[in-house]
Amino acid sequence: RGRRGAAAVVLSAAALLAGGIFVAIAGATPRAARVTGDAVVVERRWFADVVIPLAEVRRVSALAADQRRGWTRTAGTSLPGGVAFGRFASPALGAFRLYAWRPGPMVLLETDGGPVVLTPDAPEAFLAEVRARLPEPAPPTAAPSADPPAAPPGGW
Repeated sequence: RGRRGAAAVVLSAAALLAGGIFVAIAGATPRAARVTGDAVVVERRWFADVVIPLAEVRRVSALAADQRRGWTRTAGTSLPGGVAFGRFASPALGAFRLYAWRPGPMVLLETDGGPVVLTPDAPEAFLAEVRARLPEPAPPTAAPSADPPAAPPGGW
């Protein structure tokens, strides 16, 4: 009886742990992305949304096919149906965060915190909306001249 009771406790604990892991993964799974006035928001099922301030986005583009090769999951989850999220790495992007809730075209946000890859439902519209809300880049400043300043008329 003692061994059976201990085995039942171990099995119950394992089932609770597996259930907890399943709930955590399901809760953290991304389900959509939207652009607000000042951020890109990745909506998740039960966990808090991921907010990426537009002030931190330096560039946005469609993810090229060659950038989708050689990905390694470093601290993330991959599920059937194109769902993947967490931290990944690749030769083209280095370390990046991935929020994918469907297969298909992906968008790359180059942020101050590193690359972020998303799978918005309408990638072209998403790209246009993010680009429209990004701050205008500062105009380039003239490089200082290596020549000494010219003497004023009449000399120094």
